[in-house]
Amino acid sequence: DRPGAVQSCLSIGAVFQNLAEHERALGIFQEGLKIAREIGDRQQQAHLLSALAELHRRMGTLDAASDVITEATDIGSSLGDERLLADCERISGLLALDRDQTDAGRDLLLRSLRRAEGRGYQAQIGTAERALAEIAVKRSRIHEAEERFERAMGIFSAMGNHLEVARCCDAMAALYDSTGGVDKAKKLRASAQEIRARLAGAAGRTTP
Repeated sequence: DRPGAVQSCLSIGAVFQNLAEHERALGIFQEGLKIAREIGDRQQQAHLLSALAELHRRMGTLDAASDVITEATDIGSSLGDERLLADCERISGLLALDRDQTDAGRDLLLRSLRRAEGRGYQAQIGTAERALAEIAVKRSRIHEAEERFERAMGIFSAMGNHLEVARCCDAMAALYDSTGGVDKAKKLRASAQEIRARLAGAAGRTTP
């Protein structure tokens, strides 16, 4: 079941990526991509390329991330995969931000958000809102940042995506640290830690 093997690589790689075991995730994603190319599954190729782009970005290998997200975008466009394109626009926007191209990054993230909202893709809406909140923080637009973080957290909570809720808590805690909201920051950080401890326990691991 080679298509099943590709899907397993995508899922397992994501688990290791979320555990910050980047080298293991990289090897698994690359193995999945190799199989997807061999069987000619272009849609899975694009999803694996998107996952690799996000991973390379976290690892700081931005040129590699740019190369693979360009390929993923080309495939997504040819297939008309709107969900994938929303992900690609978000990742491209974050890569632009990593290179201090704030305006270009914000434009790409807004495009991702509009595409996702038009089709009701909740996960993509949430991740775009969180990224836009982080831009608002950089621009000292605190009220906008709070609104976007809260919107993202509400979406992820409704989806039961606890890991993304924890990421929102961490980001909001950093925001309140910078604005003097020490008590709010402390509560949010404690919530994030509790979520991660619970998820780690379910996976048979311990948190640092």
